[in-house]
Amino acid sequence: MAFEIAKIGTNLRTTDATATIFGAYDIPDNNTAGMNLFIFGRDASGTSSFWFVQAAAKRTTGAASLVGTPQSTKLADAGASTWTAAVSVAGPAFVVTVTGAAGVTIDWGLWGFDIYCGQVNN
Repeated sequence: MAFEIAKIGTNLRTTDATATIFGAYDIPDNNTAGMNLFIFGRDASGTSSFWFVQAAAKRTTGAASLVGTPQSTKLADAGASTWTAAVSVAGPAFVVTVTGAAGVTIDWGLWGFDIYCGQVNN
């Protein structure tokens, strides 16, 4: 078996309630992958939200598919109750999407890691 651990860290700013792709992370062919992510958002007034997300997916060739349902824990101020963060798959990749609020500038952060486990054919 081959293993790879990749750290993820990035920032994003939203100003509306449109779903925005925060990041897409390819899963190599013939691999199963798991992600642990910390996603947080904060507006200028200090209103904040935080998610811990776990997800798993597999890919032989072509498109990836989720293994089970991503698990998410959200901690949020009342003013951030409509903000969302989600992990899905599209094509060969994990996709992280966030949605803010109309007319609110939100600074988002994403930190985490993913682990790939694939079969090595010798």
